[in-house]
Amino acid sequence: MSPDGTKKTNKRYNEDFKRTVVDLYHSGYSVKELSSEYGISEITIYKWIEECTPLGEAGQFIAPKKIAAMPEGNAAIETGK
Repeated sequence: MSPDGTKKTNKRYNEDFKRTVVDLYHSGYSVKELSSEYGISEITIYKWIEECTPLGEAGQFIAPKKIAAMPEGNAAIETGK
């Protein structure tokens, strides 16, 4: 239970909904905007972004904005590789 005495429920979201939110993030919406609009915690959205974003060579997470800023990232996006 939460401190106010209400029962805390864990919401489950389907993959299509998660992908939609991540796609909106990639199209320019901020995590804060998406969190407010859909009532999802920012932490949850960041996790979805991490799950749905390409990884670097060593398996580390690379933010989409960093990929776009990298010259080789832009080439990879344009060629699909």
